[in-house]
Amino acid sequence: MTIRITHKLLGLAGPAAVLLYPSMAMADTESQGGGMFSGGALIELALLLVALACALTAFKVYNSVRGGRIAQGWQWFTLGFLVLGLAQMAGFTAEAGLVPISDFWVGVLRLGSVIIILVGAARMRRLLAG
Repeated sequence: MTIRITHKLLGLAGPAAVLLYPSMAMADTESQGGGMFSGGALIELALLLVALACALTAFKVYNSVRGGRIAQGWQWFTLGFLVLGLAQMAGFTAEAGLVPISDFWVGVLRLGSVIIILVGAARMRRLLAG
């Protein structure tokens, strides 16, 4: 069981790196040029859709465990994925050139979302361990 969980967590390392540092994943897209949206903007849009799907899923789980001991952890997860969606929307609009937003603030929102998700995981771990 532990090997399966570790294998799954290691499998998430790549997508997590793209989530936190999408500019590294699309390093050579700026030199390619192209249509209205660059490859980076398409990655930002894809991550936005995934973040919103995760927020919806977390909210559905929260509704099913409402009143339970782990409900508060799922609230944190939902909030974290919503903040991540906001960060991805800001990154998408900046990458597409629709709204001038500093990469610094997009990074701050991403960091905040990861911290919120971490708080939710820590609360659930504490409840399930004790």
